[in-house]
Amino acid sequence: PEKEVKPSGGDVRLFYQKNFGIETEFITQDLEHWINDLSVEVVILALQKAVEKNAQYSYAKGIMKSWANKGIKTLEAAENMLVEYGLSIAPAGLRDTLSKGAKSDYNIRKKLIDLVYKLDVSTVNA
Repeated sequence: PEKEVKPSGGDVRLFYQKNFGIETEFITQDLEHWINDLSVEVVILALQKAVEKNAQYSYAKGIMKSWANKGIKTLEAAENMLVEYGLSIAPAGLRDTLSKGAKSDYNIRKKLIDLVYKLDVSTVNA
């Protein structure tokens, strides 16, 4: 059986460079901090969410700070947090339907996660 290859810190830096540009020494150190505090997979997910929002690195950093404050250190926990957030901003009738499906259906979870970060969070929280 093939062994699953997990992303490394180099993958985080490569993802950053491809999507945000050349990293400064400060960004390199900051990414290393987040990799050590969270995990490679969680850092990449936060960066992906920033890219999907067409946002800057500071957006991803805000996500990582939030997850760190909540003790989120695994990809599964981060995705669960995104699903919970998506459910919290959905209209009540839709929330019940999504809640049942999101707990059991991976595709619904992924669609909900993607939907959450396509919304303009600043207008939702206003």
